[in-house]
Amino acid sequence: MKTKISLIDTEIALAIGICLLLAMVIPQFQIMTACIAVLLCVQNGIKDNIKAGLIRIVITLIGGFVGIAVILADNYFLNPVLFIVMVMIGVLLTLFCCKLAGVPAFNARIGGVTFILVVLAKTGSDRIDYALFRLLSTVYGVAAVVLVTGVFSLFTGRNNKSL
Repeated sequence: MKTKISLIDTEIALAIGICLLLAMVIPQFQIMTACIAVLLCVQNGIKDNIKAGLIRIVITLIGGFVGIAVILADNYFLNPVLFIVMVMIGVLLTLFCCKLAGVPAFNARIGGVTFILVVLAKTGSDRIDYALFRLLSTVYGVAAVVLVTGVFSLFTGRNNKSL
């Protein structure tokens, strides 16, 4: 079997390039978040990409909102032991809310990753800004995927056909 670069590989590279361009203009843009969204959302066609992108946005919203709630409580209580308990409860709440939203189990865990990053990646109220920019960066990464795959599907006639 001969290994070659696929259409999906090219779509991923172009969508990541679009994300990198935005990062040059907006320094607060979380380029890794957008690029990870690209890598996780590119599927076999525009419809699958949109579905994967919407799931990615939902889990980011859930993990981010639960994370912000824990951050606000932590900023109020300022108790390291209570913070540990709140993080444990926050993980459970994130996973539960993702399940309520009908998110597949593995994707729910990615929502948990978002929650953990929001509460632990920064300190103080910078965590809230981090959560908001993480959501915006995820949305941008998903938009880049939809744009690139939409253009590719127009020129190749590929929609959701297997490759």
